[in-house]
Amino acid sequence: GNGTQYLRMLLRALFDDLGFTRIVLDTNLENVRAQHVYEKLGFRRTGVRVDAWRDQRGRLQTVIDYALLPEDFVHAERSIQPQTLPRTLPLAVLQAEAVSHYPLVSPEVACLRHNENWTCHVRDAASGNQYLLRVHRPADHFSMAMFGVAQHAPAWIRAEMDLLEALAGDADMPIQRPVRNRAGETVTLLSDGTAATLLAWLEGETLEEIAARVPLTEDIFEAIGRMLATLHRRSRSAADTADHPRIAYDGALLDRIVGCLQAVASQGLLTGVQTEQAIAGAVAVKAHLARLAGMGRLPQRVHADLSKSNLLLVDGKIAPIDFGLCGTAYVEMDMGGLFSHFSAPSAQHAILRGYAETAENPVDMRAVDAYLAFGVLLYIGSHGATAGREAWFPGAMDRWCRDIFVPLADGTPLCSL
Repeated sequence: GNGTQYLRMLLRALFDDLGFTRIVLDTNLENVRAQHVYEKLGFRRTGVRVDAWRDQRGRLQTVIDYALLPEDFVHAERSIQPQTLPRTLPLAVLQAEAVSHYPLVSPEVACLRHNENWTCHVRDAASGNQYLLRVHRPADHFSMAMFGVAQHAPAWIRAEMDLLEALAGDADMPIQRPVRNRAGETVTLLSDGTAATLLAWLEGETLEEIAARVPLTEDIFEAIGRMLATLHRRSRSAADTADHPRIAYDGALLDRIVGCLQAVASQGLLTGVQTEQAIAGAVAVKAHLARLAGMGRLPQRVHADLSKSNLLLVDGKIAPIDFGLCGTAYVEMDMGGLFSHFSAPSAQHAILRGYAETAENPVDMRAVDAYLAFGVLLYIGSHGATAGREAWFPGAMDRWCRDIFVPLADGTPLCSL
C-alpha cells in the first residue's frame, strides 16, 4: 500500500540524490509481510543471523539481512506491473513521488489549487529556482467525462509539453518551459498511472489580480491581442500526431456535452426549458463549425482556456499559462474565450486591434460568438453536476440561456462589434 510507495520514494532519493551505492537492512524472520515488500523492491537476502537479539520478553529472535544495489532497484521498478499497484494514491503521496523524479536538491512544495490538475509551487532551496508542479488528477468537482476519460491521458499531456517546447524561446511571449525528469522525459508516470509534469516558474501577476486593484488599460488589451496572434502563428506548425493527440473541440465533443447536459438535467439540476435552450445553443455552435469547414478553414492548436487567471503580465509582456486544456479548434475559440471574460466593447475592440497587427487572417466574428457559447457549454459539461447544486447556478443558467444560447440559435450577434 502507501508504505511501499513511501519506501520506493526514499530508496530513489538515496540512490539518485544522495549517491548511495548500497543499502542494507534487516527484519525479523517472522515478519513475512516486510520480507515480501523488500524483495519486491529488489532487496536480496545476504544472510540469516540466528538468535541475533532478544525481544522485550527476553526471547531470542532470528534476523534476515538484506542488501539492495542500484541496478537491482531499477530492475525491480521496471518489473512491477501497473495492475499490482493501487488504483489511486493520496495526492500527498503522488506529490512527493512526483518531486522525487526531478533533480531537485531541497524542494519546498506548496499547493496552489486543485481543479483539472493538482497544482503546486516548488522552490528548490538549494538553488533558489522555482517551478510549477502539476499532478494530473482532476478534483471531484471537475468532470472530464465529456472528453471520454476520467483524467488527462498521458498522450494528451505529452502533446501539451511538445507545444510548450515549440513555443518556448519567443522573446515577445514568455512561456513556461517544461522541465525534464531524471529519465529525460517531459511527462512522469507515477505509481498508480497518474501523470505529473514540472514547468519553469514565471514570475508575474495575473490579469485577474491586476483587475482587482485597478482597471485594465487599453494597452494591456492590445497586448493580449498581439500575444494571441503570436500564439496562433507559432502553434500552427505544432500539428497533432498519432502518438500525441490532443482534445478536439469539434462536433463530436458537442454531442458528448449534450449527453452531459441531459445527465445534469436528469438529476433535477436543470429545468426542461434550460435544457432545451442549452441544447439549441449546442446545435447552433455545431452549425457554425460546419460552416467554417465548408469555407475550407482548418482547425489548429489553440489554448482553449484564456481566462484572466491564465494570463500573466511578465516584464510588461502578456504570457499565456496553463495549457492543460489546449487542443485543436478554429482560432476563434481563443478569441471567444477572451470575450467571455472581457465583455466591455472597448476591451474587445482593443484586443481585436492588437490581434490584427500581426494576424495572418481576419477574425470571423460569427465564429467568435459560437465559441463564446461553446466555452459556457464546456463549463456546464465539466462542472454542472456539482455547480448545479450551488445557489447561484440557476440564475447563471437563466442568464446564459437568455444572453447566449437563445440569441445564438436565433442568429442574433452576441458581440456588438
